[in-house]
Amino acid sequence: MNDRDLIEAALFVAGRPLTLLELESIVSRDADVEEIVESLIEEYRENGALEIVQTDEDIVMQVKDEYADAVRTIAQRDLETPVLRTLAVIAFHQPVTQSKVAEIRGNKAYGHVHDLEARKLVESERYGRTRMLRTTKAFADYFGFETESLEEIKQKIGLLLR
Repeated sequence: MNDRDLIEAALFVAGRPLTLLELESIVSRDADVEEIVESLIEEYRENGALEIVQTDEDIVMQVKDEYADAVRTIAQRDLETPVLRTLAVIAFHQPVTQSKVAEIRGNKAYGHVHDLEARKLVESERYGRTRMLRTTKAFADYFGFETESLEEIKQKIGLLLR
């Protein structure tokens, strides 16, 4: 196994953005992860329906925009129903405290929030003795929202719940 192939495989199977640290943890010590990622970005830019995108913090493999709408209906949604319901509560009430989400969804919501944060669909910040939750750009991308505006997302979710 070579480092380039390991990084490509990790980006493919992760289903979420990965950090440079995560990628560095699976390759040899002398591997230049940033250089490998840059070469993969260039390679994918020129070929196929997938692309590798790097932000300030993360690297993700995703479907290129021109193919996304065509395959969205068959894309696998791997969130279990209880986690998805917790995410819906967060999205509809955001920004919302974690304690309020637990009040609505029960104590299992704490585990759901942890899962959602790991998938980078939700972000949180300390708010007294609890945490304030809101959705992320990854949430908007995952569900095909064309906006990150909290108000517009709330309105669209409200329409779906009618």
